[in-house]
Amino acid sequence: MGTVIDNFANQRTDRTAYIIPLGIVYIAPGILAVGLLFIPESPRWLLAKGGNEDAAIKSLRWLRPQGWAVDTEFNEMRSALETEQRLQSDVGIVDLFKNPVDRRRTLLSAGALLCQASSGSMFIIAFGTYFFAIAGIGEPFRNSVILIAVGVLALLINGTVVTRLGYRRTMLLTGMLLCGICQLVIAAVWQASPFAQASGNTVVALSCIYVFFYSGCVSTYAWVAGGEIPSQRLRSHTFGLATAIAFLGAVRPAMVAWHPLY
Repeated sequence: MGTVIDNFANQRTDRTAYIIPLGIVYIAPGILAVGLLFIPESPRWLLAKGGNEDAAIKSLRWLRPQGWAVDTEFNEMRSALETEQRLQSDVGIVDLFKNPVDRRRTLLSAGALLCQASSGSMFIIAFGTYFFAIAGIGEPFRNSVILIAVGVLALLINGTVVTRLGYRRTMLLTGMLLCGICQLVIAAVWQASPFAQASGNTVVALSCIYVFFYSGCVSTYAWVAGGEIPSQRLRSHTFGLATAIAFLGAVRPAMVAWHPLY
């Protein structure tokens, strides 16, 4: 939807060319913000912060369908929360690096999430339409929609197998390798014959292949692996730090492409 809106707003010559896309961006967050006012607090949050069991079980009953074993789930939730609080009673940022095992888990978790940035995804996704326009192959808008559709297809396929195929390392390494090969061939072909018909076709085809393997092998498995690697005691701290590092890594390539000073 964002691609379609941007395409038609791009044809306008006044301020609405950027005001319309930016304004529409806030529709979904606005709906969510209003909807959140009618959703009760999380049962786990009520137990963890206030210890109000009556409010917590009432919230859980609101969230679950009729006939659900609410009492059983509530008791399991309370036991798990008590165990978690005991384990995390002395957890801090320093503990992520204090001993070799936790330090290795922290670095591996951050490295797994950084796979998304290091695969060059932001460069391809953010500037895909621009690449197609330079290539002069077909309509850049149509090609960019195809690129997004290929990524969505890969995500739908991946969603059915990500919890059944436990080959995290194999999928990540395969995806990273294929993404790297696609980018290398794109660069080599365009360097050899810029603006040629065959080069343009190659750019479009390999960009679609890149997005398919990125969405199917790198992006989803990176988040799964990054969340599974940390220890239970340090999971929230480790994953939070790894996520922050991953987003910084994703912003950097886009800034480099946007301005040479970066």
